[in-house]
Amino acid sequence: MIITSKDRFALLKINRIKKVGCSLLFILSGFLTACTTMNVNVSNRMVLPAQTPIAVGPIANHSSTPLANRQVESMLTGLLQVKGFHNIHHYQHSKSCAKLLYCPDETLTNDQIIRWARSHRIAYVFTGATNEWRYKVGLDGEPVAGTSLILINVHTGKTVWTAVGSVIGGSRSGLDVVGQALLAKQLESIGAAR
Repeated sequence: MIITSKDRFALLKINRIKKVGCSLLFILSGFLTACTTMNVNVSNRMVLPAQTPIAVGPIANHSSTPLANRQVESMLTGLLQVKGFHNIHHYQHSKSCAKLLYCPDETLTNDQIIRWARSHRIAYVFTGATNEWRYKVGLDGEPVAGTSLILINVHTGKTVWTAVGSVIGGSRSGLDVVGQALLAKQLESIGAAR
């Protein structure tokens, strides 16, 4: 096969385009990765039978966003169902507070949560806190979320699993998107055995 100077020029042109394209792709992927920062720490891995009675107990709201804890509780319930847990119970908050923009402190002690869980024949209960759940003030308005979760063995009253995490999303991300991603990452270490 004979390669003419015209063919060489065309091949050089294609190689340059490939190099520029790869460089742009590398820069763009670095930029997109830099848009979201997530930090998650988990104590241990756990596998529970899928039919284990689990409750999403009350999550404390330490954020400045009203009812952020209710959003976290709702997402946590859904994510546990997606993971394959079939026997999930949900702590019922005061109905009168649900209509208010700001609720008085609904935080319960671990003893109160355990008593509630035992009265409903729950084996494990998730609780914890919403530490941050808002958009940062400024031109970019990035979503930020932070949660700490614990799983309590109701029979023993001991904490058997803990996860703490925070995330800062890009300015084009929604708070629910980054919050859900954070909770999903925290729950990666918990599995449902079939």
